[in-house]
This record gives sequence, C-alpha cells and structure tokens, in this order.
Amino acid sequence: MKDKELRKTINHLLEDVGIKVCYKGFKYLATILFLKRDESFSCKFYEEIAKHHRTTSSKVERAIRYITQIHQEKIKSYFKVDYKITNKVLVELLRNRILEEL
Repeated sequence: MKDKELRKTINHLLEDVGIKVCYKGFKYLATILFLKRDESFSCKFYEEIAKHHRTTSSKVERAIRYITQIHQEKIKSYFKVDYKITNKVLVELLRNRILEEL
C-alpha cells in the first residue's frame, strides 16, 4: 500500500471511530499509526511524535488521553470491547485494524 493510500485509510478509520479531525490528538494518532504501524506501542512514541510535530511529549500524551476520555463509549462500541480504553489500548486497537486492512 502506498503512503498516500495508507494515510487515507488511517484518516478514514479515525473518523469512523468518531475521532474528529479538529482534535490535536487526531494528527498525533495518525502519525503514530503511520510511522509506527509495525511496532507495539511504547511510551517513547510520545517523544518521537512530539519531535515530529515540534511540541512536547506531555502535550502529545494529553491530547490522545483527551480523545480516549471523551470518546470512551464510541470507541468501545466500534471495537466491541467492554474494558477501559487507555492510550495504549486505543493505539493497539487502531494499529491492529490498520494491519488487517493491509
């Protein structure tokens, strides 16, 4: 899959889950999924994504956590899970869905 198609797929997935483009966390999640799609989630991702977007790792972590808190029920129903959604869980669920589509 070409990079442009992969970016489109990631963006559509995030929108399908209910995450709006206007959230800062949207672009951070999209970047994590694009750059780190073959790796399991690690907290050092925050630093790498922060450097990529010229911000701090705490702002990246907080923006993604905001999404998981606000959209907890939407995410649970989309992925048909009943456990708490954390940043790590969200990234892994999204990553697995992307890898299925590849």
